Amino acid sequence: MKNKLSLTIGIPAHNEEKNIIKLLRDIARQDTREFVLEKIIVVLDGCTDRTYKIVDKHKKSNKKIKLISDKRRVGKSTTRFKTPSK
Repeated sequence: MKNKLSLTIGIPAHNEEKNIIKLLRDIARQDTREFVLEKIIVVLDGCTDRTYKIVDKHKKSNKKIKLISDKRRVGKSTTRFKTPSK
């Protein structure tokens, strides 16, 4: 049996309440025969809509989802370097 690749997906998000749940569900439905999905890290960048509540609720049913939330908008280039606390 060959070793599977380990995959972590990072999602920077700013006010994505209309799209984020579909994206998370689509990721969860992927065929994982060739890889192991370790984590889905959602980094919220100063959201002022319901994105945080939606992701927080969804992560309760999908333990692979990690959520990081910045209170102020810092931009994608800065959020790329965030790491979830353990």
